Amino acid sequence: MIDLHSHILPQMDDGSRSVDESLQMLAALAAQGVTDVAATPHFYASENSPERFRARRRHAWQRLAPHLTASLPAVHLGAEVLFFEGIAGYDKLTQLCLTGTDTLLLEMPFRPWSRRMYDELRELTARRDVTVLLAHMERLPEEVFLAHLSQENNLPSLALQTVRGILDANEVGPDTKIYITSQENIVKNYD
Repeated sequence: MIDLHSHILPQMDDGSRSVDESLQMLAALAAQGVTDVAATPHFYASENSPERFRARRRHAWQRLAPHLTASLPAVHLGAEVLFFEGIAGYDKLTQLCLTGTDTLLLEMPFRPWSRRMYDELRELTARRDVTVLLAHMERLPEEVFLAHLSQENNLPSLALQTVRGILDANEVGPDTKIYITSQENIVKNYD
């Protein structure tokens, strides 16, 4: 079994606080049958450059690596990249992929996603040099509100069809509630 998202590197982020804690975490993973684990500390573009992040990650790895044994899962270095404006065109993104792959672990924000975020996510997934893997599927939208619709312009039926298609295509839509709204009130809940 492979764990693609962990915070086991010591003192990198809000995960492990020490080498000993990292070793305990790895032992717990091994006891559950995990053979490989991706060490994916948080990367925030507003706080780090990829070079600085990778230097910090390398330092944490060098502290942990001498203590690893064959009974523990193999550790693969990566990052959990928090979505940021401009990510789709960011030329250093491949530096944050899981080492030896084109897999980018992407963390979406806790706030509702804007249309621009959806557009940028679509652009990001169209890149040929990265394969996006979303972390924290529980953060996907539970409710979508379709607003500014009218019978003359943005037809409610077309908006509903488009949004449902996007959700279904990404296999995240079955439990998402879609509301068609007007300026006065919520007209209908389509769930």
